[in-house]
Amino acid sequence: MVVVLRAATHMIFSYVGAKYIQKHPDMAHDFKKSLLFSLVLGVLHAGCEVIVVSLFYFAGNLTEAYYDKGLISSVMLLVGIGTVIHSMVDYWLAQIVWKAVGKKAAPVRSV
Repeated sequence: MVVVLRAATHMIFSYVGAKYIQKHPDMAHDFKKSLLFSLVLGVLHAGCEVIVVSLFYFAGNLTEAYYDKGLISSVMLLVGIGTVIHSMVDYWLAQIVWKAVGKKAAPVRSV
């Protein structure tokens, strides 16, 4: 269940990120703005997942051995910081794909 709820949190930061990009489409072309956006989105992503994992951690419903190292090591560092890094790498990879596809894609015509 923890995996399902962690996956469900993706709807939150994805929605927030998509709405921001809709309002600021030029952001993706500015390295500093894009990096800051990626960091903020990563922190939101991590915050959502830390909340979910913390609920299960305090309820004693986590059986994986790496959670035995305590709240700070297991949840805050592994899930929290790990998710920020993971999220920023995913954003960077998505940007590479987006830019490559954008160069090769044919323009969309209105019907």
